[in-house]
Amino acid sequence: MNTMIGMNFQKRELLVLFSQALELKRVLKRVTVLASSAVLLACSSAPPAPEWKLQARDATERATAAYLSGQSRVAQAEWLKAKQEASRTAQPEQVARVILAQCALRLASLEMGACEELTPLVPDLSPSLRAYHRYLQGQITAADLPLLPPAHQAVAQRLLAQTEVASVIQAMPDPVSKLVAAAVALQSTQAQPSLLVLGVDTASQQGWSRPVLAWLGTYKRWAEQTGQTQLAEQLQRRIDVVLKP
Repeated sequence: MNTMIGMNFQKRELLVLFSQALELKRVLKRVTVLASSAVLLACSSAPPAPEWKLQARDATERATAAYLSGQSRVAQAEWLKAKQEASRTAQPEQVARVILAQCALRLASLEMGACEELTPLVPDLSPSLRAYHRYLQGQITAADLPLLPPAHQAVAQRLLAQTEVASVIQAMPDPVSKLVAAAVALQSTQAQPSLLVLGVDTASQQGWSRPVLAWLGTYKRWAEQTGQTQLAEQLQRRIDVVLKP
């Protein structure tokens, strides 16, 4: 009997010791993680982003999502918020970046036209922003090529050379940039089936109702103008799917 009691006591003691060892291991792990985080923070020389920049970035992201999904009122309010935050810097360049992002999205949804809101700021902008502004308007020059965002340089080069551009746009990884480039190409050249299909497919894959309706509508008009009745009817059925879920 005493032997069994002794064995049970030893087991309980071992279990306690085992439990304490596990807890110590967890504590050490947490300490290690916290220590590593502290080291990383201590080694970081980059200052925290200013509040206006964080607010402007977040508002721009919300505005983009709302605009692409067709929520116009929400998008407008968020664009205004982003511009207000950027304007706190008194730097035209910062406000212009927000306006250009908005203009690019409008163009991606085939709202063609000059980005008039930017006009008063143009004299104070950097050459790169002025080049991107001209690019969105379809007014690029050879001097603008190295100043454009890298993703759009090859597109602009093809447009200046008046050579096939759809394959270059198709290879772009970012869907928003792809739609912007396709719209720039569309306003710089005559409507081409490859560009129209690219625009429809890109917006459709992302589920962006505003641009998908715009590109489907443009593609349908092209089909009607070229006498492709069956294609036009098919495109109208796709439009109806978006409008009448």
